[in-house]
Amino acid sequence: MAYNGPDDLLQMRRDFVSAEKELAKLSRRPDHDREKWQKTHAQMRELAVKIQAHPWMAAAENRYQAWMQLRDAAVEG
Repeated sequence: MAYNGPDDLLQMRRDFVSAEKELAKLSRRPDHDREKWQKTHAQMRELAVKIQAHPWMAAAENRYQAWMQLRDAAVEG
């Protein structure tokens, strides 16, 4: 089933995925910038809360299906 949700939610998920990749990259370096790591981690937490609290997600009949559509659309785009 294709994603039919709002663009702002999709952008938030893409931003989350981007931050997740950045955090993983920073974590692999023993000399990583702790301040940047903390900032990126905080950004991920904030985005996760916003995504879950988004009205489209809250109104979904099946949140699992809505989440899977969002997840897949963010990776495709």
